[in-house]
Amino acid sequence: MQTNTVMMTVSDLMSDGKSVVAMDVSLDPLQQIVEKVASATAGSQAFILDTSGIVVAHSNMDELGKNYLEEADSLGGAIARKILDEKQMQFDLKMDEGNYSVYVDQLQGGWYSVSLIDSDVWYRPLQRTTLLFSVILVVIVVFLCFVFLRLNAKNQALQRLHNRVYQEEKRGNEFQMLLETDRMTGLYDRVCGEHKVEDLLALGTGGMFLVLDIDHFKSFNDTYGHQYGDQVILAVADALRSTFRANDITMRLGGDEFGVFAVGIADRAMGEAIIRRLFDHLDAVEIAELHKEKFSISVGAALCTGQEDLTFDKLYASADSAMYASKKTSGNSFAFSG
Repeated sequence: MQTNTVMMTVSDLMSDGKSVVAMDVSLDPLQQIVEKVASATAGSQAFILDTSGIVVAHSNMDELGKNYLEEADSLGGAIARKILDEKQMQFDLKMDEGNYSVYVDQLQGGWYSVSLIDSDVWYRPLQRTTLLFSVILVVIVVFLCFVFLRLNAKNQALQRLHNRVYQEEKRGNEFQMLLETDRMTGLYDRVCGEHKVEDLLALGTGGMFLVLDIDHFKSFNDTYGHQYGDQVILAVADALRSTFRANDITMRLGGDEFGVFAVGIADRAMGEAIIRRLFDHLDAVEIAELHKEKFSISVGAALCTGQEDLTFDKLYASADSAMYASKKTSGNSFAFSG
């Protein structure tokens, strides 16, 4: 409590029925990661909650150790009840201090990773900000197998230890996936997507880079509410997954803006065919709460052979410029750079 250090002890009874093997693991790295993630986006908070409502890690260290279920009127208490009592994993909260969008993932072992952001900051007019919802969690448990072997554990005890190692490795893989993806859509986030495109360009891989955004997106939020605006974003993400291949790089650049690097698309004819296929998927989308109102996107495309001296930023700038040119045409529209 005095040092703000959280420890976790993993123990096991040995085969003689008396000896115990125990290992203390510090959760300081978890606290540091939560603080780092929350500091990346204005107005955001992140914390880890156990099944009893106790805060294990929090971007605000003053909240560590609190039991949110015992707090009647606080923001943390309202969130804990939504998660633990009502089993909700994504919801909006209206509190006296502000309006919040909350996203939750249940981790193996019963903990919940929670990220929330002030909705007014998120939907600030004309603001294009890359927002990372991901709460990047890495719990590193050092498995000192040789220590257990020196204690002359029997084969059965050793097998239990290997099973635990496997579970922790599986959890680590889940955390790695959270690190690379946008929490809302499941697409790559901008940081990861940019790195993957840079790697392809460095290898001389050609293709078509697209920048697209949703036309008049702010009006959907203003007219129907942010949760239905989120449904539009998710519909575009699903259409991208249906249109492009597994080896193409699809990413959410931030807000209502998306990017795609379609590997090996070398000419405009191929590019136009793919873009029109994307439009077909979007035309089939129906969101009941929008009262059959259709939404459209504007797309900018830039082609590269892989031999040019290109960076992600240059490729993005070319496609972004073409995207703004396409906005001169109403409805689903596209334009190529150059």
